[in-house]
Amino acid sequence: MVDRSDEFLKIRTVGKGTAGRADLVTKKSDNSNWVLKIVEGEFQPESETKKLNQASWEEVSILAKIQHQNIIRYEDSWSQGTTLMILMEYADGGTLEEQWKAACKAKQPFSEEKVIKWTVQLLLAVEYCHGVHSTPPHCTVNAHY
Repeated sequence: MVDRSDEFLKIRTVGKGTAGRADLVTKKSDNSNWVLKIVEGEFQPESETKKLNQASWEEVSILAKIQHQNIIRYEDSWSQGTTLMILMEYADGGTLEEQWKAACKAKQPFSEEKVIKWTVQLLLAVEYCHGVHSTPPHCTVNAHY
């Protein structure tokens, strides 16, 4: 167990989910911004705990393997007490949803070039992810024609 809370300064919470939250943090040593995903549970890698523990450590293992310019980069992870901490790159441009809302509020539609660029980036990221795993993660696609 490692307590690394003194290394970071919390700026704000940027997301919440059923298993935890994501905080925007500044690394004190170099003032760089990161997102710290905080997942509550029993997260000691050597312990015999529930499936959630195993699935969370598997997620960390997959994140550590992903190296692509269009995918948020994994930096580090550790357990702190019964909490799993995952340090990820911070996308300072915000989310697509935030950009969409801002464009709607300003009544400024996205340019065709921007939509094409984002679509290409998304497709390249998906193509990369399918190449990282020998078996792609389970998903169901329901196409309606």
